[in-house]
Amino acid sequence: MTSIDHGVIIAGAGMSGLGMAIQLMRKLGYEDVQLYERAPDLGGTWHHNRYPGAACDIPMTFYSFSFAQQHWENQWSSQERIEAYLKNTAERFDVARKITFGTEVASADWDEQKKIWTVTVRRMSDGKTYRRTCKVFVSSVGALTIPNECDVPGREDFMGKIFHSARWDESANLEGKDVVLLGNGCSASQIVPTIAPHVKSLTQFGRSRHWYLPRPPIPHGGIFNWLMRFLPGFRAIIRLLMFLVSENDFRMMHMRTGARLRKHYAAVSEKHIRSLAPKKYHKQLIPDFPMGTKRRIFDSNYLASLNHDHVELLAEDPKRITEHGVMRQNGEEIPADIIVLATGFQVQKMLFPMVIRGQKGTSIHDHLAEAGGPMCYYGTVFSGFPNFACILGPNTATGHSSVIFTSECQINFTIKLIEPVLKGRADAVSVTKEAERRDFDWIRREMKDMVWENGGKGKGAKAWYLDDNGRCTALYPKSQIHFWMRSVWLNWGDFSYDNLRPAVFETFTKYMTLAAVVFLGAVLSSPGRREQAKRVAQDVVQRAKTLIAAKGLIAA
Repeated sequence: MTSIDHGVIIAGAGMSGLGMAIQLMRKLGYEDVQLYERAPDLGGTWHHNRYPGAACDIPMTFYSFSFAQQHWENQWSSQERIEAYLKNTAERFDVARKITFGTEVASADWDEQKKIWTVTVRRMSDGKTYRRTCKVFVSSVGALTIPNECDVPGREDFMGKIFHSARWDESANLEGKDVVLLGNGCSASQIVPTIAPHVKSLTQFGRSRHWYLPRPPIPHGGIFNWLMRFLPGFRAIIRLLMFLVSENDFRMMHMRTGARLRKHYAAVSEKHIRSLAPKKYHKQLIPDFPMGTKRRIFDSNYLASLNHDHVELLAEDPKRITEHGVMRQNGEEIPADIIVLATGFQVQKMLFPMVIRGQKGTSIHDHLAEAGGPMCYYGTVFSGFPNFACILGPNTATGHSSVIFTSECQINFTIKLIEPVLKGRADAVSVTKEAERRDFDWIRREMKDMVWENGGKGKGAKAWYLDDNGRCTALYPKSQIHFWMRSVWLNWGDFSYDNLRPAVFETFTKYMTLAAVVFLGAVLSSPGRREQAKRVAQDVVQRAKTLIAAKGLIAA
């Protein structure tokens, strides 16, 4: 048997990486797990995004692990509280000791002869690389990892501080400063109201538009908090209700059947915008494309903050960055001491910057290029890449629900798939090329009826969900109930195992269970058929004994 360093290596110690490691230990009792995290601490998105006002836009009872529920005083929790929750969860399940921080996975190569992965990791402090081997390799780096580069000319000329919202410079003092913010997505809508009271001036360049909605009313305090803390099952019921409410919103994503719901939410949003934002901004704030085309934004006092005299929203792209500010398209220079880039992430660069090579040395990037798109089964496994899983891969995200729920579904799917490998009953498992193609073609067909690709050409209508060809590569085209069902009932015919050995005791148990059912039927049946049923039960037991005897475990 080939010696290996670890049974499972996981790239990334964010929510998905932690969840994968914990569930391997909880469900399989499997401890030989190693996580590599390039950051100095765990948390992933909730470690990197430390900008002022960073918070979750999904209620925390739902945006948390199903196996690590806790009481939340505020359902709209801040980055600090979420990061603390992740650290507490890691400690609770004793997974923190399995993480190597300040180390990234640079590449991974599959050895077809030995049926193992050779993973090259790089220490961030000095660039030193070393190799580790494993049976199973899992990527949990996520899509919102690598910030978009600043594409505005003149960045190198700027004399002040400039940084991305996901790499916030905590040494930067905004008090009394002129600040320019580029972008107006979810992050920007949280940053603006938080820093506005502290800066001298705040100018936001926000060309695209968004549908802003008031936060859904969620009970809190008093009797509700008491029930959430002390009444058994109450929190689970609330979590289920939150899931079902979010699933109801998915109905509007269908072009044909969701028009009525989209119209309703658009009316709610427009009323909200008009009631809070200055009239001069109404035209540039209210979208001219359907609700659902882009992810809705729950307003966290952003619209009201635009009423400050020293806050200005410009519906245009900047022309260039100068030494002391940002130039508008008309040539006017906006003074700036600090420039904040709230310009999103490199979502379309799958697994970047890792290089993962499967069978025949083919990289995943080559695999996708040959397929002509993000061809991946259940957004998790790729044909030609045995014993590899990608959590939150292509077409797995949602525009309406909790990404933690999605991640847990994929984790459960992956564990079921790799269990025979980890228990020594198979050497490798991979999805068949035919199944992968069928899944990809199904997604493309379903997308034809979804609002994301057909939402019109309004100003700023293109979401980060879409690639350069206008195809939605990020979202799942069915409900999360459908996504969950696929993780519970796998189509085993879609997968190929190398050198699969029978699970002897499990097979024996199934035989004995069948025998017990048949015997019970014999007891309850009419006297005329009782003897026949008994003979069937005895035959089932004998078949089970023969099977076990073939393995030399008992005497036949």
